[in-house]
This record gives sequence, C-alpha cells and structure tokens, in this order.
Amino acid sequence: MSDKYIQINKAATFRQVVPRSVQMPQPPRFMFGDVPAGVLAHYFSSVVLHPIGNYAGTGFELSDGFILHADGKLVAGGDIKLHPATLDGIDAKREAEFGERPRQRINSVAALIISPGYRIYGHWLADILPRLAVLEADSWNLDDVIFPVPHDIPAWGLEMMALAGVPRSQILVVKAEEVIRADQLVIPTLLHNGVRYSPLLANAVALFKRGLAKAGHNLVGETGRERLLVARATDNRRLVNREQIVAMAEAAGFVSIRPETMSLPEQFALFAGAREILGEYGSAMHTALFSPPGTAVCGLRGSDNHPGFLQSGMGDVLGHATGYVFGQTGGGPGRYDYTVEEKAFANCLRLAFGPHAHFALQRPAAPVEKPAEVAPPLRGYRKPPHQAEEARVPAWQFWRKPRGQAARPEAGSLYADLWKDEDK
Repeated sequence: MSDKYIQINKAATFRQVVPRSVQMPQPPRFMFGDVPAGVLAHYFSSVVLHPIGNYAGTGFELSDGFILHADGKLVAGGDIKLHPATLDGIDAKREAEFGERPRQRINSVAALIISPGYRIYGHWLADILPRLAVLEADSWNLDDVIFPVPHDIPAWGLEMMALAGVPRSQILVVKAEEVIRADQLVIPTLLHNGVRYSPLLANAVALFKRGLAKAGHNLVGETGRERLLVARATDNRRLVNREQIVAMAEAAGFVSIRPETMSLPEQFALFAGAREILGEYGSAMHTALFSPPGTAVCGLRGSDNHPGFLQSGMGDVLGHATGYVFGQTGGGPGRYDYTVEEKAFANCLRLAFGPHAHFALQRPAAPVEKPAEVAPPLRGYRKPPHQAEEARVPAWQFWRKPRGQAARPEAGSLYADLWKDEDK
C-alpha cells in the first residue's frame, strides 16, 4: 500500500464483538442453469470473515460522507469498506483543496456507518444499517451518538435510519464543503465478507423490527401475496428476456411487485408475509431480511461474480432456503445485461417452487449476546476490556482447534492463502 494511505487498524483502536472465523460458506440450496466454475471458486473460497467490532479514536477528519483522513493520509480498510481502489476514485481537485475546507467540531461521540454506495437502496440493508447492531452489541446507546451523513443522502435513507431507531436529533447532515472533526469517532465494521455474514445480522434484524414497532408499523404481510416476483426498477443490470420470464413466473402463481412504488413500511411488511421470493438479483431482494425462517429466496443472475452473493449469507443466518438461476451475461447493451434460459427457469419453478418442494427448515442464528457492560472510554479504546488473549497453538496443530478458529499456518502451507488478508 502506498504512503497515501494509512490502515484503520494503525489509526484507531479496535474492540471486538464477534471473533474472526474461517470456514467454508454454506452452499446454495439449489442452482439451475450453467454455473461457471470461476463463480463457484469465488463463492467457496470466501472463507475468512474478519472480526466484527468497532474502531475508535481521535484526530480523524471526515468529509464527503465516508472519506476519512488521519495523520495527513487517507484511511483505508476492507472491513469498513474503504478499499484503496475505491478511494483512488476521489476527485483529485477536491482532495487538493481539502486543507482549505471549513471545519466543524462535534463535541461528543460520532459514529460513522455510511459507506460507498449510500445512494443505493440495497447497500443500506446489506452494509449500512446492520452496523448499528455492532454499536449496540458493544454497549453504545444510539441516543448518545451523533451520526454524520452526507449532504446528498437520499430522503429515504434518513427515513430508514429513523425506522431503525436512530432519532432525527442524532443525525448530522454535513454540508458538501464541510469537514467534520469529532472528539471521538467510532467506526463499526461491516458484517460480511461478500458471501458470509456474521451471526450478528440476527441482532440487526431484531433492531430493525424494534424500531419499526416503536414507530407504529406492524410487519404483517397481506394474505394472497406469499409468492412474490420482484421486478428491478433500473436497467443497470438488465434481464434481456424479462417479459418471457415474468410471464412464466406469473403463470406459476407469483405476484409481480415493484417495491419502489411502495412506502418503506409497506415493502418491509410485504416481505415479512412472503414465503417464496423470486426476482432479478439486486437491491430489492435484500428486503428478505424481514422474511421469516423457511422462506425460499431465488435470485436470477448472469454468469459473472458481480453482483456477489450477499443473499446467500443473509439466508444462512436467517434460516432462508436461498438459491439461484444462472443465465448468460451478454445479449444487451449494458456490461452486465444477461439472458436466462427459459428451460432452466422452468426447471426452477417446477422443482424448487413446485408442490413437492419441501426445504428442511434451517435454524436461524441466535442473536449474539452483548459483552459484559463496560462504560465506553472517553478518548478511544485505551484497552480492549472485552477481549481475552487467544491461546497460542503451534501452527501444525491447527486441527486441534474448533472449526472456525484454526491457528495461522506456516508460510508456504497449503492453507497460507486463507490468512493473506490478516494484516490488511
């Protein structure tokens, strides 16, 4: 990494809530179509899930919603979704003028949950709002923390924060040219590695539901709409033969919905009442966070790794039967446009959603218990009071440790590549 960046673990102190784990992701419950070998390799190699917790420190400067500076450098970290590749896209002119921009000081604790993609609905459900559960699990009270957000945050983003239980009085909308300095900045990690989710996602869903109940919204789905066909509102990843696929699904009893035409509580309630969800893989599918255990969720996608497999990780934690129909990328004007073979889709409808399809009910993950109550320190984490020292086991005895807690193997070992992100 160039001298332009400083890693978050060098600029702040970390307090762990859920330890790092290493294990193979649970496979999809069903797959139809031609599945590329490279896609499977990517899926099953996503074995390392970083420790979940909070970074805290002083001396940070925050701008443009999520860009952090410390000691005159840009702050990077994969577990907080600040990759150098993302930061390299920052406008060089704005960065050159950074020192001249006006500063605003926050005389209290601020928490950064915003990350790149904050103008996209699905990122709020997958990346941003779940980070509130990391704060809560570390004994931070959401009523005592200021949440800086960018000036161009969507109105529905503010609404989602309110529905999740963040008081409007705790949200600070930062002006476009403004730089924020906080007495203390807390930065929760993401809950996933792109495929696997932490069990703490169950806490996040519980947090959402408490917030919705407090706001007076009842998550009871409408009868007769247990089989949902989710249509995408945008064409940045278009299903070329959408009309044929929709017609086939509707003939099988699925009800087409366009979530963007509904209010947020209506969307959440609709998914809470669903038992079978089918749609083009994208943001709206992540609303299955509110669906009960045992729900069958099927995403239609192309032959690329993009857009990832977060739906599988969610389903694994929440007890959903998640699967996919793979099409072939190409055939449209967009880079990620794709076509789904009708025979493969017909097989999915017949076998995965037919009258004889009975998926064994997966037990959802239990909410993660809070660590022992410890008052947050005033100036960063002086020491990690929740973390006990891990017992050191010789690398050659990695098999003696419980699965998911294997010791680091020696350099050159067959397993060494699984630890390549340890110091990032």
